[in-house]
Amino acid sequence: MARGRPRPPQPPAHPLGARRRPPGGAPGSRRRAGPPRCPRVASGAGDDGRRGAVARADPGAAFPSHDPGRRVLARGAGADAPRRRPAGRGARGGGVVRAGLASGVALSTFLFDLDGTLIDSIELILRSYRHTMRAHRGLEPPDEVWMKGLGTPLWVQFRDWTDDPAEIEAMVATYRAYNLEHHDALVRPYDGVVAAVQALRHKGKTLGLVTSKMRSGALRGLKVAGLEDAFAAIVGADEVTHPKPHPEPVLKALELLDAPATGAVFIGDSRHDIACGQAAGVKTAAVLWGPFDRSDLEDLAPDYWLERPEDLTLLTAAS
Repeated sequence: MARGRPRPPQPPAHPLGARRRPPGGAPGSRRRAGPPRCPRVASGAGDDGRRGAVARADPGAAFPSHDPGRRVLARGAGADAPRRRPAGRGARGGGVVRAGLASGVALSTFLFDLDGTLIDSIELILRSYRHTMRAHRGLEPPDEVWMKGLGTPLWVQFRDWTDDPAEIEAMVATYRAYNLEHHDALVRPYDGVVAAVQALRHKGKTLGLVTSKMRSGALRGLKVAGLEDAFAAIVGADEVTHPKPHPEPVLKALELLDAPATGAVFIGDSRHDIACGQAAGVKTAAVLWGPFDRSDLEDLAPDYWLERPEDLTLLTAAS
């Protein structure tokens, strides 16, 4: 009997399971393994089966511990196109993926960043920066230079340009004067944020604000957004010794709220927000409707990804 033809070598397994056979592929191609094991997809408040996503960055048992694709999220059809932003791509569509906290403790305290999270002030921030640099340096550096420090106090960012305390103070004064003059015309809440924050209040959640703005500037932003009465505690940059990404601002907010770190989540758009929350021992949620993309934050492995403000209410279901 003639010897059978040797089997061609098989491609290595896909990290999330066997790949689907492309249309028109050979009938004998192997596809014995089922679809990749991934978190249960469930509908909930604010979910129409295709919009937004709330997900644990590490869904635990949903993926084996050796699986290199454990933080890959299933994605669905696209969401409504976001407004154009100075940086980043903002929210993107996807299925709603929910997984409970590993500890089983419900989220009861929600701490928020302000700029880039609740209010869209990015254009104002960049204009203020450009104006200040033209006035004090006669140049206009790329916006990306300033965006790297977004989420930290002004004096920290201007320290990259000078070590002279008097010059830093003068630059901060120039920035704030321009910022306040144009604030109300250029600042607005992100679509859906006000309703989502109010929904958390109606669910009995404790809300706090942790910002790198001075308290006076934060209150003005909240007033423009219609959220001046939403937060039981506000921590500004002028009320701490060590600003973000140090844990002090979040720890101070928890102290003011008399709330434990267990069951608390800090919601923000920047690397400084995520690092601050992690250092303080609370859960972290990265928002993607602001100036930064998932690729800007993914290496920090936040506990949750929020692609639309409506997804904030799903955090209560996820816990």
